[in-house]
Amino acid sequence: MNGGTREYHPPFAYPRGITKWLMKMPILLYRLGLGFLIGDYILILTTKGRRSGQPRLTAIEHRRLGGDHYVFSAWGSRPDWYRNILKDPHIHVWAGKRKFKGVAEVLTETEKAKAMCALLERYNLRLIHRLLGIEVEPTEEQMTQLSAKVTIVRLRPS
Repeated sequence: MNGGTREYHPPFAYPRGITKWLMKMPILLYRLGLGFLIGDYILILTTKGRRSGQPRLTAIEHRRLGGDHYVFSAWGSRPDWYRNILKDPHIHVWAGKRKFKGVAEVLTETEKAKAMCALLERYNLRLIHRLLGIEVEPTEEQMTQLSAKVTIVRLRPS
């Protein structure tokens, strides 16, 4: 370890097979009106398929700051939802009982570091930081290094 960081590897493998299917279960629960069973940190993000043009639903963990929701990808640009918003940033969000149309904005490196610091202050994200290999009380430099390893997207109501 050097300076409290180590080579980055996502905390778990990219979902495939049954794992990918299980990760879609929150969508079914939301549709059945049982989204409250999931908790406050999972929303349903609807994007427009970049090739098909069809609506694509993704259950994804989020955190809220002010009126905006923030979603993360430890797999960088690999997830389909991320590649879809690059083509068309117009989205629909279903978070708990709240539904809204909005715009997805990929954060810059500077914006990511600031957002991560603000989210760390508001939520207890220390476990996530340990999984990603940084100290419990990360320095600003470590937050910048970590933000370079993840993709953060702000979902802003329009």
